[in-house]
Amino acid sequence: MVGVGMIFDETYRPFLEAAARYIGAVTEQVRDLQVVSPGGGPIVLFQAENEWYCQHPGRGEAYLGEIARFCRENGCQVP
Repeated sequence: MVGVGMIFDETYRPFLEAAARYIGAVTEQVRDLQVVSPGGGPIVLFQAENEWYCQHPGRGEAYLGEIARFCRENGCQVP
């Protein structure tokens, strides 16, 4: 849960930590449903971010890299 005073910013560490927990919870529920899982599953893609825009390309690339890392570290194997 996001606390009072949370700043939704790609460089704000508490936000990234909350995002990591959320991604961990989601991937735990769908990990075995990926098409690449033993026995296969219906999930062929995993969208890590939606309708996000950053006016600072360098910060944006770093943020998206962190989000992608969170996904991979939690078992997301599909593109």
